[in-house]
Amino acid sequence: MRNYAKSEVSRIDNPTKPIKSNVNVQESIENAKFYCKRYPDSFVSLRDYSGDVYNETCSVFAAEQQLTDSSYKIGSD
Repeated sequence: MRNYAKSEVSRIDNPTKPIKSNVNVQESIENAKFYCKRYPDSFVSLRDYSGDVYNETCSVFAAEQQLTDSSYKIGSD
């Protein structure tokens, strides 16, 4: 029991850093837009027209979105 308590305290005192997150937004471009605004240094997983899944950085995704929506931007203004 004592070892278990030590490991719990250690885990609280030394939290692991979160891994660079990847969100699965295959169902919605709107979700990808929202996610990239919050996490501009991350990447998203998207589904193309043939149904294949591919990963894309948020900066590339934002550049593509600006072609159709010039007001869309990520990161600080």
